[in-house]
Amino acid sequence: MLKEQIMNVIPALQEEEDPRVTAFTVERDEFVQAIMDLANKCKYDALLDLCAVEYPEDMVGVYNLMNFDDMDMIRVSVHFPKDDLWLPSLDGVFKAAYILERESYDLMGVEYKGHPDLRRIFLADDFVGHPLRKDYENHVRK
Repeated sequence: MLKEQIMNVIPALQEEEDPRVTAFTVERDEFVQAIMDLANKCKYDALLDLCAVEYPEDMVGVYNLMNFDDMDMIRVSVHFPKDDLWLPSLDGVFKAAYILERESYDLMGVEYKGHPDLRRIFLADDFVGHPLRKDYENHVRK
């Protein structure tokens, strides 16, 4: 689908400039509905990847979705403040979100509200901090 067609179907999406991929941003409170509309109305029904990116001023959840009928990929980003580290879980929309959200939680500390089993996936349960955060302090044993 063309970017303009997607934006007509899902007005909550805002165009994001990126010459490499069709990209959108969406507000956190409209995020789940926009993703569900992309899956159901526009056939972007595969979550390829998600990650959290830390910037000096905020955090961004980045989601890569695929429409296999048209072999088209899009990116949807949602900004949220560093002092309010949560996003709604997409586990009810995409099965892949179950593992990907646990990875993001473990390494970046983003809480995915509504996730059925949000716990560490790579690091030990007693591990202190989230090692991909810029403020992470290495707690190496001496």
